[in-house]
Amino acid sequence: MPTAATTPSASLQAGFNNSRVNNPNAPERFWQPLYDRMNYPTAGLQQIQFFSIPLGQATTLIVNGTSTATTPKTFLDTNLQTGNMSPQKAYLIKGLSLGFVHSGTTQLQTNPFDRAKIVNMSWFQFSIGDKSILVLPSMIIPEMTPLVSGSSTVNNTSTFSYAGGGGYAGLVMYKFDDVTLDPGSNFFLTMNIGRGTLETVTTAVDIVVMLQAYMLRAS
Repeated sequence: MPTAATTPSASLQAGFNNSRVNNPNAPERFWQPLYDRMNYPTAGLQQIQFFSIPLGQATTLIVNGTSTATTPKTFLDTNLQTGNMSPQKAYLIKGLSLGFVHSGTTQLQTNPFDRAKIVNMSWFQFSIGDKSILVLPSMIIPEMTPLVSGSSTVNNTSTFSYAGGGGYAGLVMYKFDDVTLDPGSNFFLTMNIGRGTLETVTTAVDIVVMLQAYMLRAS
């Protein structure tokens, strides 16, 4: 004969609670890097302060793929809404990646070494508040848009090619121990260039940095 329904056990009830959509004790965790794009001019700079110019504010960047102009930042350039301040979500930062945007292919054909000059003569500093997280040369940070170039004296031609950065599964980054960026925290990522003198380049280059991270938020 049919039996009366029984009350779920405590362990089963706990399992239901942990699976609910709204559960403050089990935050959602999904991949969402923090990224920013800044311009390196032909005359050079001694320091670039990434994440200092947020969405909507104007700065000099490469536009239309060929030249530089003053333009408001969009999600193409950054996903930070307040300069040097994390969004109102927590982030679990896993590593750092670099990317470069060149102004057309002519610059690559005539002088493909501008990127190498910037990378080989610079270093990064990353800090949260007054706490130093990382100091390291740019040359050891993996590039999301690696470039291969070469020339031949036989036929007087130059060749170059890009390699895509790939998706999450193939992500390249300089990995470090998990770093938690609390909501509303001040953080600073600076790129320092040269040995006290300016490193000039043939044409302007946009530099993209990406703090590879999980976003954490209440489910």
